[in-house]
Amino acid sequence: GSGSKPDKRDHYLIWNQGSVQAKGQLTHLFQELFGEFGKRKITNNEGLVFGSGSVLLANRENNQITLMPESQWDAVLSGKTLSRAQAVEVRLPSLQGQEASLSGLYIDEQDRLWFTASVELREESIYDGGIAGSFLGFVEPQIWKQALPRAEDPDGLLHEREFRPTQIWLAQGKPWKMESIVVKGKRAYC
Repeated sequence: GSGSKPDKRDHYLIWNQGSVQAKGQLTHLFQELFGEFGKRKITNNEGLVFGSGSVLLANRENNQITLMPESQWDAVLSGKTLSRAQAVEVRLPSLQGQEASLSGLYIDEQDRLWFTASVELREESIYDGGIAGSFLGFVEPQIWKQALPRAEDPDGLLHEREFRPTQIWLAQGKPWKMESIVVKGKRAYC
């Protein structure tokens, strides 16, 4: 699920070859993320992607991507606590005085981390608002993979890193809101 409210955000569904394989709730994960960050708001998780043995979860509220090994994600799905993860702040451009907010994530065949981000004109990030525009960009694998948690890192959620996109473009024309992305070859579908 996505969004800022638990009734929409905290559910998951695993779909496998035309049928539901598993479903459940991730309330415990989001409670752990809220608690680890203390004063930081973690309220609007949007993008989720698997790649290079890792899981990345995008948070629209504060432009953070939480990275963890895929084995850690499997443990979380089975109800275990989050033992090791890294949250990285992504620096994005602004439009009309507001920073863009992360939405969709995708890892392509070259391990580039693609993303969409939109600027919504609103008072609170948990509400939808008018669209000032959207961005499409990517981060090279050597940058985002440096943020993956390592065995020697302490347990818990680390959050002292940040990075900037390798390349970013503003969607031209009408101010679109792009939320999802898939990249095939030299084309990005948003």
